[in-house]
Amino acid sequence: QRRVMGSKQNKQLLNMVMSLSSCVLLILAVSLPVFGATAQPSLRGNKVDGDIYRDVAALVQTKGYPFESHETVTADGYILTLHRIPKGKNPHAPFKGVVMFQHGILCGSDCWVMNSEERSLPFVLANEGYDVWMTNNRGTPYSNKHTRLGRWSSAYWDFSFHDMAMFDVPANIDYILAHTNVSQLTYVGHSQGTSQMFASLTLKSDLASKVNLFIAVTPVTFLLHQSFGLLTTLARSGVGALLMKLGVYEFNPTNTLLRDTYATVCALPLLGSLCQGLVGLIDTKTAASVRAPVYLSHAPVSTSTKCLLHFAQFMEENTFSQYNYGTDENFRRYGSAHAPAYELSKIHTPMVFFSGSLDPLGDPRDVEYLSSVLPEGLVKEHINYEDYGHVAFLGSDDVEDRFIPDMLRVLKQYAGPVTSSLSPHTYL
Repeated sequence: QRRVMGSKQNKQLLNMVMSLSSCVLLILAVSLPVFGATAQPSLRGNKVDGDIYRDVAALVQTKGYPFESHETVTADGYILTLHRIPKGKNPHAPFKGVVMFQHGILCGSDCWVMNSEERSLPFVLANEGYDVWMTNNRGTPYSNKHTRLGRWSSAYWDFSFHDMAMFDVPANIDYILAHTNVSQLTYVGHSQGTSQMFASLTLKSDLASKVNLFIAVTPVTFLLHQSFGLLTTLARSGVGALLMKLGVYEFNPTNTLLRDTYATVCALPLLGSLCQGLVGLIDTKTAASVRAPVYLSHAPVSTSTKCLLHFAQFMEENTFSQYNYGTDENFRRYGSAHAPAYELSKIHTPMVFFSGSLDPLGDPRDVEYLSSVLPEGLVKEHINYEDYGHVAFLGSDDVEDRFIPDMLRVLKQYAGPVTSSLSPHTYL
C-alpha cells in the first residue's frame, strides 16, 4: 500500500510540474516572438552534439544517405515540403515499397531522424529497401509558405489538424504516388500525424485505395484519460481562448535562442525534469537519453493556437470531432449546434497501433476505446510497451531492440506486396 501511495504522489507531483511548466511554455510562446528574441548565445565552442545545429537535410546527409526535397501545393494554397530518403546504404536491397512518415504536433520531419542512425526508423527502412518520405504539415518551419497569404497574417494560422486532414494528407499522398509510380503506400503517423489520418480517412473516401496500411504510433483521438499538462492548461484555464481573443494565432514555443538554451541547460542532470515538463511531451525514458539535448533543439516548433485548442476540446468533450466554434458559428458552418464527429465507421484501411503505458497523451485505455469503435477486424495488432511514453518511439535508446524490429515485422506481415512497374530507385 505504501508503494501505491508513493506512486500516486509521484504522479501527482509530476503532473503539477508539467502543468506549471506548460504555463511557462505558454508565456514563452507568446512573449518571445513579440520581443524578437532570436539572438544566439555563444555555445558553439562548447562540446555539444553537432546534430543540434543541423537541419533535416544535414541530419540525413551527414550520415551518408541521399536526400531530396520536394514541394506540393494544397487545394487551399499551402505550400508543403516533403523530404525523401530514396534509398539506403545497401545497394543490393530489393525495393520493398513506399513509406510516408507524418510527424506529430510541435514537430517537423527532422523528429523522425534526430535519434542516432541505427535508432531512427527512416534510416533503417531505407537500408531495408523502402523508399522513405517524410512530410511536413502547414505552419511548421519546413512548410511555412502559402500562395496568397503571408505567414504573419491571422488568416494563415486559421487552421487545425482538420485542415491538414482535408488538404495536407491528400496532397502529400497524391504527390508521392505520382512521383514514385506506385499505386499504394504505407502511412506511418505519430501523435497528431495519426489524428489527421483518422480524420482524413473519414473525409476522403478515395484514400482507402491509396494506403495499404496505416501504422498509428501513439494514436490520439479520444482523450478521456489524458494527463498532458499543456492541454489541461489550455482547456481549463481559459488561456487558449484568451490567446485567440488577443490575436495570438501562432503558437511558437521555440527559436534559435531557446534551441541553444535547451542544448546547454537540459544537459544538466538537476534540470532534466524541468526541461521534460517544459517541452511537455517528453517522457522520462526519452529525457534520460544522452541525445535529449538534440531532441530539445529540434522540437517543439510552431503550430496554430487553434490546433492546440482543437485537441483541448477533445479532452473537455470526450469526442473525436471537427472544431467546435460555439453554437451560433456551428449552426452557420455545420447546420447543427454541435461539431460533427468524425465517422470512424467509414474507415476501411487496415491498421496497426503502437502505444506506451506511460504516455500522458495517447493513454492505452483511450487507444483501446478507439479500437472498439472502429469496424471489427480493422486493427490487426495493438502493440503496447509498458515503459514507453509519448515520444519514446522516436527518442528512446532501446528502439533498435524493440520498436524497430516490431515495425519491420508489421510492414512485412501487413503492408502487402509491392505494386509498381518502376522502382523509385531508378529516379536517382
